[in-house]
Amino acid sequence: MIWEVQTLVLDEADQMLELGFQPAITRIIGFLRPERQTLLFSATVPKKLTEVAGIAVKKDHVYLNCIPKDQEQTHSKVNQECMIVPIQSTIHAIF
Repeated sequence: MIWEVQTLVLDEADQMLELGFQPAITRIIGFLRPERQTLLFSATVPKKLTEVAGIAVKKDHVYLNCIPKDQEQTHSKVNQECMIVPIQSTIHAIF
């Protein structure tokens, strides 16, 4: 069975691999048409990620590195906050 998926998006792929999802990702890719578009996003590029990229993306894919090696990493520039809210206020807090 081949799924008629036109675009596969793997966001935070490095984290998915770290959590042990490589077999699941590989299996899902096996059900998809090879003509699909694949977008793979990751903050880091460990060896496992390049292995998954080898089966997930086309051979002539384009690799974009948004942060030059001599610049500070993005995550250190992004403000992060934590909010603790009652469960009934979650939707309101998100907005």
